[in-house]
Amino acid sequence: MRTDYISKACGRIAKIYKLTNRETEILQYLCFYGCNNIELAERMFISVKTLKNHIHSIQIKTQSTSTRNLLAMVIRRISEDLSGGVEAVSPMAELPRVAAR
Repeated sequence: MRTDYISKACGRIAKIYKLTNRETEILQYLCFYGCNNIELAERMFISVKTLKNHIHSIQIKTQSTSTRNLLAMVIRRISEDLSGGVEAVSPMAELPRVAAR
């Protein structure tokens, strides 16, 4: 998996929308692991409520209505980066699958 693409895309999104370091980390975890809130909170050693508060804050800052929209934003950013001549590879093949919620 090409985690460097995800990290760069999340970093750029973080700068655009002025996300905190923790919010950026949570956005990356959402992309890397694609698990539900309980599993993600356990991975990050935080409560589910804290995780939900961070995700809600990210959604407000990015004017996103769901976690899927956040993931789509990252995928679009990766696609834009790749179409800029970085490498002609489909980013979709490299991203983890997100379980339906």
